[in-house]
Amino acid sequence: MPSPSAIFPVLEGLVGTTATGSAGGQEIGAWVRMCKVALTEIQAFRDATGFLFVLADDVDQTANVIDAAGTFFNAILIEQDASDAERDWVVVTDADSNTFDGTAALDNDDILAYQPAATATNDTPEYAGIVVVPQIVLGTGLSVGADGRDGADPAADDIRCWILYR
Repeated sequence: MPSPSAIFPVLEGLVGTTATGSAGGQEIGAWVRMCKVALTEIQAFRDATGFLFVLADDVDQTANVIDAAGTFFNAILIEQDASDAERDWVVVTDADSNTFDGTAALDNDDILAYQPAATATNDTPEYAGIVVVPQIVLGTGLSVGADGRDGADPAADDIRCWILYR
């Protein structure tokens, strides 16, 4: 089970090779540094093991199940690749399955909801990163979904997320 120092190369390698939008260099670098600071300076993280870092490709209203038994949510990097007029929601859920409707109220198992801005140019990704301190305890699992703010489904491959959890 990876410790914080063992997960750093995975985090840098996966983000460095898959988050390739030219508009996100500074945001991605800052997010990686924030993850490192949280994992090395907060006592609860320093001695912990079991950290995992995964890419959720093509996030949409049928939520991507990240882990059916994840125990803690630590961070997310969101890539938005669409310039449509409607902003999208990205929702992290304490569930081992989920569907998300951007026009409905949040469910009791939704732990984080975020609206990334539409990009300036379609197919030119922009990034937003969130690091959660303290980590959020999950009772059921970890899923991430997305939908338009007014219910229009995100187009295929418009939203991707990198998730750090344990």
